[in-house]
Amino acid sequence: MLCVCILSVLFAIGAGTFASIRSLATRSTPLPSVSTLVTKPEGTAWFYDVRGQDDNIEMYLTALPQLKGGLVYVGWLVNPYRPDQVLAVGPIIPDHKGTALVQSDQMQGFNGQAENLRRIFPRVVVTLEKAGEQWQKPGNTILMQGNIDQTTSTTLSPLFVRSAYTPKQTSLLVGLHTQTRGIARWMANMTEAQQRNDVATVRADLLRLLYLLEGTHGPDVARLNVAAQQNIVSAGDGVGVLSANAACKQEQHTCGYLDMLRATVQTLMTQQRVPQAVAQKVLTTLTTMKQLAQHVQQVALELVTFNKLDAATVQKLTTLAVGIDTLLNGSDHDGDGSIDPVPGEAATAQLYGYAQQLGAIRLA
Repeated sequence: MLCVCILSVLFAIGAGTFASIRSLATRSTPLPSVSTLVTKPEGTAWFYDVRGQDDNIEMYLTALPQLKGGLVYVGWLVNPYRPDQVLAVGPIIPDHKGTALVQSDQMQGFNGQAENLRRIFPRVVVTLEKAGEQWQKPGNTILMQGNIDQTTSTTLSPLFVRSAYTPKQTSLLVGLHTQTRGIARWMANMTEAQQRNDVATVRADLLRLLYLLEGTHGPDVARLNVAAQQNIVSAGDGVGVLSANAACKQEQHTCGYLDMLRATVQTLMTQQRVPQAVAQKVLTTLTTMKQLAQHVQQVALELVTFNKLDAATVQKLTTLAVGIDTLLNGSDHDGDGSIDPVPGEAATAQLYGYAQQLGAIRLA
């Protein structure tokens, strides 16, 4: 049951699909002027995964006045460098308090090509449009807008977008997700083998788990000759969750995903290009994850030499499973009913949401 929970949470963290791009067209009907907007709306937009990486967008808007005269709010994703690339997100219908939460995966047919929206659209706009029209480009009445500047976008990019500079040309968050999902898989397989009293499979899965934790260059991976294990290469891309050594080098892929993520976020924080409170959430979560991963690594190393599934070994395997579950799902350490970005609580399942907030676009 534990392993089923582990796998289900990991699969929920994210995978990938991509978006349709609409060509700009000339507007035929001008909008009436709007002089009744006396409050100042604001909001936030952030990208998220449904079937692909950053293939959907969520918008949270406040202080939206109720509209009359056949007008609606419409959100837009815009590529300021390519005027022919624009994507409508709307209509946006505020509640009686003027608040609206828009989730694009609730819109039928949105981003049917599963494009990475973050990569294509650094600008978000909210406009007033005529209700009932087929919106093809933003109108002239812009209510609010925001964008991520090019320098910030470039520094953020390794977190979300694969490139030649990330391991095996995958983004850091996706790479970490792949490795942790693999850990969940081998733990589930190990538990099933334990129930069959299959010593050989349990030992093999322990080695596969160490490979995911340490990567190709890990000292224990080399000492135990893990590379000779069957199906070990397919378990990951060779970069571990943890770094191979303290003086790791990213270009040699001896740095683990957790340390690479930390270095990227620290750069953004130092440059003051992201909200400091959000960056601190991510850094705190990464610290907790590293401690948990090191604990899992230690327990796994204590187990690799076992010869039989006696009571002591089974107890250690249970400790390993609990440690992995905590690494993947986090823990309500202080018992307040929630898993928060404080030491010892938030972990893999919460990291992705915090990281998305780093790339959020403020609208005003």
